[in-house]
This record gives sequence, C-alpha cells and structure tokens, in this order.
Amino acid sequence: MKTITINTISICILMPFFYINQPLAAPEDFSGTFSGTDKGMVTNCTNTSFNGAFNSLWTVTHEVKGNTYTGKGSNGDGNFTVEGEISDNTAKQTIKGVNKWGKSWSGESNLVIEKGELKVNTQGSLPMLGCDFTSEVVAVKK
Repeated sequence: MKTITINTISICILMPFFYINQPLAAPEDFSGTFSGTDKGMVTNCTNTSFNGAFNSLWTVTHEVKGNTYTGKGSNGDGNFTVEGEISDNTAKQTIKGVNKWGKSWSGESNLVIEKGELKVNTQGSLPMLGCDFTSEVVAVKK
C-alpha cells in the first residue's frame, strides 16, 4: 500500500512539471508577417473543371491588439483579410478574399503556433461558383 501511495505522490508531483515545460505561444507570437506554402483542394464546383488541388506561395501580416488581431495577406489566387481571436498557442479566424477573377470567397480557420511555425487550416467557399475549399498552410515569421 505504501508503494501505491508513493507512486501516486510521484505522479502528482511530476505532472505539473510536464505541463509547465510545454511551450505556449503568447499573443505577440501571432504578430508580424508570416510566409509559407498554401496547399489545398477545391471541390463541389458547379463547373467541375474548377475542382482540383492547388499549391501556392502565401503571406499574411497580423496586427495583434490584446487577444485579437486583424490582418491582410495574399496567395496565388488573390488577396484576403483576416480577423481572429487568440487563446494560448491557438487562434480562430474568419477570412475573406477576392480571387484574381473578382469572385468573393470566405472561410474560417484554426491556427496554431508549434515549434516556431504558424499552421493554418481553413475551410471555406466561393458562393458565386458553388465551390468549397480546404487549405493547409505552414508558415514562418519573416
């Protein structure tokens, strides 16, 4: 019975150290200009010739105020704006853009900072073309 008590105490003592040693990003870590690669898939388009994979350069600049941010960016398809809310090393954002053909699109993204990289996963749509898309970005701060 003493062995179980000692092991229980040891586990309780060690767990806080594991938690403390895990790096968490601060809101400021989301601030600045990030550059990376945008990889994704367009699906369900009314004109099926628009469906398919894409891969392009991606950049965004975030301006952080407290636990929120706004930003502007671009990818191979055009320009976009973002608005987000930060919680520890993650963030959620809305994203809106206009592609190079003048068609509006929008989506929602989950962001995380891990090992110095900003990872962005987005789901959205291009309503005028009946298209949906998913996108994954891995970027580093410039």
